[in-house]
Amino acid sequence: MDYTHRNFRKAVLSLEFFIPFLFTYEQNKNIPNTTNSLEGHFSHLKDILEIHRGLSRPLKEKVISSILLASSIAPNKKKLNEIL
Repeated sequence: MDYTHRNFRKAVLSLEFFIPFLFTYEQNKNIPNTTNSLEGHFSHLKDILEIHRGLSRPLKEKVISSILLASSIAPNKKKLNEIL
């Protein structure tokens, strides 16, 4: 069946599916109600990758995964040994 306003239909179906999860942060106080800290973390990742622009894709992926696994942009040697 073809709908006249396909994007509107997609939006309504998406809302119907995700409505139970939309305000999860209100029940769990450990979840922040904004994504500001997450966006800040991704900003640091982008800055690091921009500094090292000559990296190939596999090396970029390795840098990103090591930063995410260490939960730090500058992990100490012990943490790096655990990751790598």
